[in-house]
Amino acid sequence: MSSYIIKHLKQWFLVYFVIFGGIGLGLVSTRDLLKPNRIKSTESVCLQTNTNIINTNTVYLLAILAPIQYKTLEHLQPIADTIDEYVYQNVELIAAIISAESNFELEVVSYKGARGLMQVMPFWRKNCGLSSTESLYELRNNIMCGTLIINEYIGRFGNIERAVFAYKNGPVNLLPGTDVYKDSYVVRVMRDLRILEKLRK
Repeated sequence: MSSYIIKHLKQWFLVYFVIFGGIGLGLVSTRDLLKPNRIKSTESVCLQTNTNIINTNTVYLLAILAPIQYKTLEHLQPIADTIDEYVYQNVELIAAIISAESNFELEVVSYKGARGLMQVMPFWRKNCGLSSTESLYELRNNIMCGTLIINEYIGRFGNIERAVFAYKNGPVNLLPGTDVYKDSYVVRVMRDLRILEKLRK
């Protein structure tokens, strides 16, 4: 089978999942599919199959990764709206990190004290411009701060895999010779990142 055929079969599968998976799980109705895209045109994407164009926005990307109990507009739309407002690049990466860190649970806290969707530690508040009283469970604070952290690590280490490893394990554990490509957390985030990037093409 030629690579051309394989590529288009994959595109059809992704389109089918977005439309019929979303409808079947109550994420979106057929009426919603006819509505204009609700996010900025620069962040919206069109998947084109023959003569049909399907508008795909951030909420659909989140739905690809979210567990079934959270595949609802009520749960995902506020997260998507916050990402659209505060994340100007690497939207797919942020979605993949949210999935790996909290599995889309809004008020989860780790045994180390990391909080919210992106599992932000309280000591990051000052670096993120937040006061000691501002909640890290609040979507705006959590996503803004988590995005700042991963972008800082990308700039520092110049490599997404190394930045993702540092986000999970802390930069002090990114030692010379560390094989980040075999780290289970990095593997998961990069796998989900590639899935979402295919939807953006």
